[in-house]
Amino acid sequence: MEILRRVPYRSGVMHELAEGESEIRFLDGGKLYYIPCIVGMVNQRLSEYIHYFIVEKAIAGRKDLVPYAKAFLFWGRWLENECVDPFENNVNKLKHPTYGYLYHIRHQVKENRIASSTASNYMNVIRSFYETIHGLGVIESVAGFFQYERSIIDGYRMVQTSDLSIRIVSKQRKSLKPLNEIEQKTVSTLVSQENKSFGLKIKLMMNSGLRLDEVLTLPSGIFDEGLLAITEGNLIRGTYIGPSIKVHTKFGKERELFISRVLYEEILDYIVSDEYEYLLRRWRLKYGDDQKYEPLFITRNGQLYSSATFYSKWYKFRTSAANTLSVAEFKHKPHDLRATFATNFLVSALKHFPDMTSSALATVQYWMGHENISTAYSGQLEHPFCFI
Repeated sequence: MEILRRVPYRSGVMHELAEGESEIRFLDGGKLYYIPCIVGMVNQRLSEYIHYFIVEKAIAGRKDLVPYAKAFLFWGRWLENECVDPFENNVNKLKHPTYGYLYHIRHQVKENRIASSTASNYMNVIRSFYETIHGLGVIESVAGFFQYERSIIDGYRMVQTSDLSIRIVSKQRKSLKPLNEIEQKTVSTLVSQENKSFGLKIKLMMNSGLRLDEVLTLPSGIFDEGLLAITEGNLIRGTYIGPSIKVHTKFGKERELFISRVLYEEILDYIVSDEYEYLLRRWRLKYGDDQKYEPLFITRNGQLYSSATFYSKWYKFRTSAANTLSVAEFKHKPHDLRATFATNFLVSALKHFPDMTSSALATVQYWMGHENISTAYSGQLEHPFCFI
């Protein structure tokens, strides 16, 4: 799924067709709007109501409609990943379209993957969506999807909220914490002792700068021995990731994958291993062998590897790292591995080209998939910069 930002939509009263006429005309020409559309959504019924919702906001005079589309994109991906029906009041709360999603999005906030303010806005959009489809008669009541609540703010003002609300935490923007040199060596040593699948996930974040969601949705089909054979040097060029191949890049951005020859060869070896062949058979038994998308990372029960499954393993890995380093706690989050890649890349670039800071920043921006160069923060360790 991805967002097309400016899709023309004309609204108005249609002119009654005369006998023999086939061209639709609007009285007074109608009014033209440009709305964001989400393409690639499997659930067409949901897609229709989402776009009805967005059109209604446009007609009501809302100027910036992209935040609505981003909220629906984030929700839609979760619904598809978890196979959740958005119109069903599921008794299993983890598979519930609002309460299950609330649990998921709170976890994203806890892990600093999205801001609490963003999460709050996303949930408010989903609540408003259910109010809209209730008004259309699509669902009998909103009660199965959320409950209204009243809250007092500023000590005296009472506002209507719901049990889908997320508290916005005000805090200073902090730098990420790239691993220092000793920590990097420790992680590399420990990774060599882990199973191949987990080790590759760590390497793709720390050596290629991928976000966790990007790693977990990588398809195995993008790795090709033919590309390896025709490429000279240590950097494999020409592999792209994004929604077009079902990789969950941030904001649906398509970008080239930075990957070394050594890591590329490791992934190719894993793809032909007995372990991956077994997991792929389990995937095909569950989803059919005619699937165009076959993920690189699959669980033992033949499903897409989830972030929750990864974090369970990561917490154990952090304990091993702390013990190896003889420290009380190894506090790094998986996203710090991505920051480590960016920091190492920039430090290396400035070492070789000290007078080309702007070019170095632009190159990091390209490989990291940032919207702009301003996504650079002052670091707290020995390296001068840290990136999201």
